[in-house]
Amino acid sequence: MLVAPLLIGSLLVLHPNAIGLSPEEWVQLIASFGQRFLVLHILMLPLWPVLGLIVFWMLPHDRTWSRVSRIALVAYVVLYPAFDSLVGIGTGVQLGYRATLNAAGQAVLDPAIQLLFFDPSGVPEVLSMAGSVAWTVAAIAAAVSLWRPTGWRIAVPLIVCGMLMGWGHTWPMGPLANVALAIAAWQFLIYQKRSARAILVNAHPRTERYYAVELSSN
Repeated sequence: MLVAPLLIGSLLVLHPNAIGLSPEEWVQLIASFGQRFLVLHILMLPLWPVLGLIVFWMLPHDRTWSRVSRIALVAYVVLYPAFDSLVGIGTGVQLGYRATLNAAGQAVLDPAIQLLFFDPSGVPEVLSMAGSVAWTVAAIAAAVSLWRPTGWRIAVPLIVCGMLMGWGHTWPMGPLANVALAIAAWQFLIYQKRSARAILVNAHPRTERYYAVELSSN
């Protein structure tokens, strides 16, 4: 639960960014990556659902906002990997074929690659928007549900993660969002440990004195 977001955040540092580039410049940029673009998205594919599982794992039971988050997570786990597969892996396959063509053939194929990224009404854009909104709703709803029982140390990183990755998963949004999710998971583990210790002490009042004696004797 801690390694997965840090791993995908590290992989996203290697992901190119289309900001400020024309469609033609973008195709030339990702074509320069060769097979690395395809391999990068294959590696990330199984990690996207794990991010949803991390949020699901932290959700308190029997809370309205937890139910909202779970519904959004179901949509995210289906839609976001589908979007990344279509655009990332699909483009990687096309780029591999493009590398075998001459300049005239590449000129014919390039518009098809551009449509995957720049068509505002296309299926990839619809999947991207739906998956991103689902993630943002899931993360923020989880933060609201967790705020009262666990405090801001978990809720605030979840809000940051939801907003950043809802914006996009390329640099710098994606890596920062995943660092925020790792911080939330780490703080949740601390909260669980403290809660378990408090339950143990309340159930066995002598436990606290036992630990005190052990520490003083050591």
